[in-house]
Formats: sequence, C-alpha cells, structure tokens
Amino acid sequence: MKPRWQLVHLLLLAGSLLAAPAAAQYSRLVGTVTDPDGKPIADAAVEAHNPNNLPSTLTDSTDKKGKFTFGRLIDGPWRIVVQAAGFVPHQEVIEAVADEQLPPLKIRLERSAPQPVAVNSSHAQAARGAFQRGVDRFRAGDYGAALAAFREFKQLEPDNAEVELNLALTHQAQKDFAAAVAAYRTYLEHQPDHVEARIRLGECLAQTGDMDGALIEFEKAVELRPDDAALQYNVGEILFSAERREEAILRYRRAVELNPDLADGHLKLAFCLVALERKTEALPHLQRYLELQPQASNAATIRGLIDQIESKDPPQG
Repeated sequence: MKPRWQLVHLLLLAGSLLAAPAAAQYSRLVGTVTDPDGKPIADAAVEAHNPNNLPSTLTDSTDKKGKFTFGRLIDGPWRIVVQAAGFVPHQEVIEAVADEQLPPLKIRLERSAPQPVAVNSSHAQAARGAFQRGVDRFRAGDYGAALAAFREFKQLEPDNAEVELNLALTHQAQKDFAAAVAAYRTYLEHQPDHVEARIRLGECLAQTGDMDGALIEFEKAVELRPDDAALQYNVGEILFSAERREEAILRYRRAVELNPDLADGHLKLAFCLVALERKTEALPHLQRYLELQPQASNAATIRGLIDQIESKDPPQG
C-alpha cells in the first residue's frame, strides 16, 4: 500500500485585488476516533474536504485521546475522511452552519487485514518533501524557491492536479499573472466548482487587462455562490470599470441587500445612480455610507454631494 500523505493547499497571503469580503463566519467541529473496543486512536490522519473552501482540504491528526478539531469550516457540506495504520479508512459527510459549533463527531474505525509493505515509499517521501518545501518557502516569502519545489513535486506526481492551485497562488504572489492564469485554468479543469480559484483567476485576468475574461470568471463564481455580497460587489466593480453602469447598479444593489454594512457597495451604487442622473435614488446610499464611514477621507466631499442633491431634489411627499 502506498504511504498516505496529505496535500495541503497554500493560502494566498496577499489581500484581494478587488473588494475585501465581509468577515467570514465559521463552524467548529470536534471529534474523536476510537478502535472497535472504544479505545482512542492516536495519530490518525483526519481530512475535511470542501471544494468551495480555500484550501479545499483541511488536515489534522488525533492526539493521544483520539481527539481532532477543525475550527474554520465554511457553510456547506464537508467530507470527513479518517485514516489510521491497521484500520479501514472511514468517511462521512457533515453539514456545516456558519458560526455554530457542530455536534461532536464520534468515529469508530474497524481493523483491517495486514497490508503488504510499500515498494515505492522513497518516491512518496521525495514527493512529500518537495511539496512541504514549497509550502515552507511560500510562507517565508521565498516564492522562487517555492515555485521550484512545487515544480519538482509535479515531476514526481504528474497526475496530481492539486499542485496546480499552489503553482497558481505562487505565480500570483510573484505578480506573474499570465502564468497564474494558465495554472488556475488547469486546476479548474479538474475542480470547476472551486469558487475561490475562480475568484483568483478573475483577479489575475483583471490584472492583465482582460476585463471581459475577469467578468466571465466572477459571473461563474456568483452562480456557484449567489449569496456572497463581496462577489456581487466584485462583479459590480468590473462592470463599473467597463462603464456598464446599469448592470453595475444591479450587482451593487444586490451586494448591499446581502450585506447592508458594505460601505463601498453603497458608495459605488450611489456613484452609478448619480452618473445616470438618478440622484434622488443615490441619496440614501450616500447617507448610509457616511453612517458606516463617518471619518472617511472623502466624507466632506460626500456631504457636499448630499447637500447638493437635497437642495436640487427635495424629498417628495
């Protein structure tokens, strides 16, 4: 049996190139792993998989009491996989709900028959070592070394598409957006429903000046996650930059419906409405922006615009 090891995706340390999303809310999951006699199993490998999370795979291992913990699970279904030497692998699907601690997960593993000794352990160790070097060098900010390590891993594991996400994130961190676009596209061929990868691809396309391509990717992301205010805002930003203001208004309006505290959403919605001479409609959004950002650097300008609108467009009874 080939030694098992986990592929851990990198988190891009830089912020979003467009809108900063609202603070995320997460579920917390605590579980225990035991043998058929109810005794705890230490060092069992536990994975949590969700294609819409970035990284899509979270990993933990059980302590001496058989306990494991995942503290940042986004909304939606998560596939939990547990493996331990000498036991049959176990998997099940749980449903995470934002900002809730899930009921404790109790997993009992069945013993497996003895397995033959692996004949390719050195290959697996080399691949694991290359991947871990890539992760470590990325986290240290040495993107060139990280890229070399991930490429070495890809040579050792050419059929493992997951590394394309790490290559894409590293290229993006290096601001090599064309290379990042290619790697994101390759990854999305295998994981077309990975929302964050589509968002990152859209960001990179925008950086290369391909605003139409960026819009396509953000639209696909919105289809997969329609209730994400930040995504709706980002689509609005692309449309706004293309001077497609009527369409941008729809996206900005949806963004502030989903998140009434999204200050920039109110501001951009108001700007679009003013540009289209719909100033009375813009007024409450300008006022809401100032409520949310009273100390903003542009507060005086916004107050002047409000005064101008109110003087020319008095409220109608």
